[in-house]
Amino acid sequence: MTFKLYGLDKWADNIIDKARDEFTNDLENHFGSLETINEKDRDELRSYAQTLNDDPWTYLFGVALSDLIEQFPEYEGDNESECEDEEEAQPAAKDESIRYSSERLEVKAALIELNLERFENTVEGVTFHERALPAPNEGKPFMMMETQVTQALYRAVTGKSPSEFSDDQRPVETVSWEDGIAFCNALSTKLGLNPAYRGTDNDCELIEGANGFRLPFEAEWEFAAKGGQNLEYAGSDHIDEVAWYDVTTNEEGTRPVAQLKANGYGLYDMSGNVWEWCADDYSNPGQHRPGASKRAVRGGCWISGADDCEVSSRNRDSPGHRDIYLGLRLSRSLG
Repeated sequence: MTFKLYGLDKWADNIIDKARDEFTNDLENHFGSLETINEKDRDELRSYAQTLNDDPWTYLFGVALSDLIEQFPEYEGDNESECEDEEEAQPAAKDESIRYSSERLEVKAALIELNLERFENTVEGVTFHERALPAPNEGKPFMMMETQVTQALYRAVTGKSPSEFSDDQRPVETVSWEDGIAFCNALSTKLGLNPAYRGTDNDCELIEGANGFRLPFEAEWEFAAKGGQNLEYAGSDHIDEVAWYDVTTNEEGTRPVAQLKANGYGLYDMSGNVWEWCADDYSNPGQHRPGASKRAVRGGCWISGADDCEVSSRNRDSPGHRDIYLGLRLSRSLG
């Protein structure tokens, strides 16, 4: 599994370093000292590390554990003539088993990734950031843009400025779902990634396994908006802390991104400012479905009431429709 392909080399190295520290602490708690781990236990740990290839998170833990094993000091326990029973030569374990359950690994992975620095990209002099998020239920880990797509980024990629409320740091608006698909592919190409869509109109196909940018599915969007918290809005139960909506904007237009409080995953404006296009056929959540008559939008906008800004709120629009309340936030698959 290569993370260089996804532009995540430093990100993966960061997880491995932190996971190695986690394993060191756990193994020292178990054995008392790494110097007391005999060859039998080393072999068992090596075999276990090789099984951790099911998904990007456990793969990185396998790499970390393998690296750690290679750094163990040479075992200096009694030889066979002095002690026939290896297990009697080592101190009693503090736990009943040295094995790690997949559930425990997933919890560790989720905790570690939340401490990662954001991932930075620059296109034509415009910088934007992504966050690596753990897997939603029955999903896979993925990346999500930290902010809504700004007018500066949209113009840097497409050369166009469609927005009514002109300002480089405000979110791009007056863009359709089809505009969003075209932007995803164009941005992917600019960054040397494989475009996620074949075609750019409502009949486009989502390319399985592509590492390029795409519109998030509703389940991913809502998972990201919740930020690991059970709150009414994205980052707070108090809407004024996190959202530009009809009350805080006086219905006078969008506001620059990332001015209010971020949610638990470090994402801004997932409640309010502009509605964000999602990939889904509105009538069939979870499906891209070429030709769908309505596409899902989430998050509410600058002229929305508070109800529309709740993380659970859904809405829809025609895929070719452009308006001053419709914008974008992109995601991409991780592994």
